[in-house]
Amino acid sequence: MLRRDQQFAFRQPAELLQIVDKLERNKPGVTEENLSSLGLTADEVNTAIEQPEALGENLDNILANLEARGMRDEVEVDLSIVRGLAYYTGVVFEIFDRSKNLRALAGGGRYDGMVAQFGGKATPAAGFAAGLERLVMLLQSLELDASDHPDLYVISADSSALSQAMLEADRIRAEFPGLRVVQHLGGGSLKSQFKRADKSGASWAMVYGPDELAQGTVTVKPLRTNEEQTSLDRGSLNNFLHRLERLASDIEE
Repeated sequence: MLRRDQQFAFRQPAELLQIVDKLERNKPGVTEENLSSLGLTADEVNTAIEQPEALGENLDNILANLEARGMRDEVEVDLSIVRGLAYYTGVVFEIFDRSKNLRALAGGGRYDGMVAQFGGKATPAAGFAAGLERLVMLLQSLELDASDHPDLYVISADSSALSQAMLEADRIRAEFPGLRVVQHLGGGSLKSQFKRADKSGASWAMVYGPDELAQGTVTVKPLRTNEEQTSLDRGSLNNFLHRLERLASDIEE
């Protein structure tokens, strides 16, 4: 998390991160004493956290990816976060509700060595764990029912279509707040994704693939009726979503 340049040329990065993790809990004198054994001062470490000279290529790439998806404003860089020194190998993160009335809802990061530690093949990976009680509290505060079936299940034919599908799913959530939208992020064939869509109870599937990307369209397929699937351009899609939102509102009433 902190740069290993000439200012921070130390042999015990894990020890430094443990000190950083306790910056807010330990008394200043204890922190200074611990850092002095590494040849550092609290002012140097706090400056590196609050005014970093660089974030590093890995984190820069992640932030650029979020920017491309219109999500950069949802992320705050905090170099004081320390998690799982025994297994995390890259960027770590914590997830909060927008009001930050609750503690972290989830936390995770990159752990390229964990699978091998448990006897598997070396596998680059990232993951997170969520606090069930806090998620329930958040749903209750927002008066949401997690058992509701989605109105729209978004499917991507391949990785190139996934990015566009994610952008479109976010747009729909923002412009049509009355719709419950689920995006498939687990990969797999179109057949397996349609099975998941059907199992979710969604009314419609929205499909992005190479043809749709090339033509600037999207395919919508009904999952609860025998109607035919339809290819829609942006204008026609918005008209469809308006009708679907009104229908969903009528059903709730």
